[in-house]
Amino acid sequence: MATFAILARALSPENFAIYSLILGLISFARLTSLPGIGVALAQSFARGHRGDFRRAVKLSAKTSLLGMLVLAIAAWWHMYTGDKNMASAFLAASIGFPLYSGFLYWRNTLFGDEKFWRLLFFDSASFTLRSVAVSICALTFPQYIFLVILLALLMPALVNILATFWQAHQIPISASREPNALRYGIKVSMYEIPSLAVQQLDRIALFYFISPEALAVYSVAVRIPQLLQAMIGEAIAVLGPVFARQESYDRSLHRFTFLITAIFLTACLLFSFIAIPYILPLLSGPKYDDSILYAQILTTGIAIGTIGQIYFRYVKSKLDSKAFLQITLTQAAIDGPTILLLTFYFGIKGAVAAFILKGVTISLITAFIVYRKYHQKSAPICNEDQ
Repeated sequence: MATFAILARALSPENFAIYSLILGLISFARLTSLPGIGVALAQSFARGHRGDFRRAVKLSAKTSLLGMLVLAIAAWWHMYTGDKNMASAFLAASIGFPLYSGFLYWRNTLFGDEKFWRLLFFDSASFTLRSVAVSICALTFPQYIFLVILLALLMPALVNILATFWQAHQIPISASREPNALRYGIKVSMYEIPSLAVQQLDRIALFYFISPEALAVYSVAVRIPQLLQAMIGEAIAVLGPVFARQESYDRSLHRFTFLITAIFLTACLLFSFIAIPYILPLLSGPKYDDSILYAQILTTGIAIGTIGQIYFRYVKSKLDSKAFLQITLTQAAIDGPTILLLTFYFGIKGAVAAFILKGVTISLITAFIVYRKYHQKSAPICNEDQ
């Protein structure tokens, strides 16, 4: 949050919007690094199969070069149209992307092995390096968005590479492989294309349909909610190894899902009304006061999608590519037009409404899939030794 505060205050609204847009587009470009393989690796490690790690990393490092090429083409296009600021931002993204995105599977394997303290160590190192470097650069050279974006990628890339080599050293060459795990991961990566594309539509629509300043206001408003959403997602990801050993989604798991959702919803409601009116102005300064109400609404809204996150984590743990495809395609078909229409006609208010509707959509879709395919009324209560 300290880095966010420095960037929001030090950068101009236009540069802050560009920074937010580029990082969002990098998340979409990560598809070229085959993130679905990471999901498969986590489940394989949870079941004791570790032999696919080196092969997966080599594949990801190679395919991430495609993402680098796409970002480079975007840089060339903006240079051709005369937008040098955007061109420099895309160029920085292109340079840092393969090192940042091509070496991320170590995180999934630590989740699968349930080595959360080790994961915390590497994540903390990555966060610290990135925060310090980006903050110093933004304060010293606020007009050079190229350097800010480049450091935002290269600092965590350094930790990713070190953690990847460390993890590879821990795995015996003779470690067993899980049949079809990598094939499933590649399928999932392809299936994620519609979903990840939809996730960035609100930023793209605000930047190009409304204005960079509108995206800056929205980016400030959504920062705390997205941080909370990521924390909730990390907490739910811990359940992956447990879900991988469950044959059905029984009554005890359904009760657990609704209990966790109720807890998160209550916490988010309290936080949005008590903390955000004081925290957000302190972080972003007076030029983003319009973001406060939006941030309160978004913070409350993220809890609605908690049910969907839990159900989706269960589907991923089953390596069920068919169900995964059904979820992502249905969600994209509903959310894509909704985001574009609401943002185009209502600007920031429409983007906020679309953000909340995404949580509702994923919860309804995943609940339907889980109840139809995995619900078992007579299943035994959740037992990790099962």
